[in-house]
Amino acid sequence: MFRLVNAAVLLLPAHRSIVAVREPFLSMMEPGRLIMANPTSLLLAPIVGGYLCVSGIGLLRKGEAGSFLANLCAHPAAMHAVGGVAFFAGAAVLSLHRHWGTPSEIAINLVALIWLVEGGGILADPARLRMALATPKAAFRLRYVQLFNIPLGLYLLAVGILGISG
Repeated sequence: MFRLVNAAVLLLPAHRSIVAVREPFLSMMEPGRLIMANPTSLLLAPIVGGYLCVSGIGLLRKGEAGSFLANLCAHPAAMHAVGGVAFFAGAAVLSLHRHWGTPSEIAINLVALIWLVEGGGILADPARLRMALATPKAAFRLRYVQLFNIPLGLYLLAVGILGISG
């Protein structure tokens, strides 16, 4: 039986076998660990998950993504406010949540990192963003991303509701 561990695999030519060094990577994927998290993660998971679900459902409605992007581009102050909120939310979550041990903790931190980068990009170069959002495919891309955000949000909601403190 072979075990891949920590994505570090050593290939020995003489034995032609895979030798594993440690096994924390696979132990992370055990079924019980999917809903296990520390208390801070259990607090943040339903907040982040709920936001991803609600905003995703709203942006999937026909015409909403295009309308949102058009209004955002038409109002520079609104764009700055959205960038500030996204940057602050991402920075706050990353500052308060420094756990990377379980899939739910990693998901929370990655969402926060995306918010931080998104907000920073909006604040740093709004003119370039306005040009990118003016393309016909921008609304399609925004709707497409929601197909990933909603299941991730449902997972984080489940972690927050059913999660085990660990």
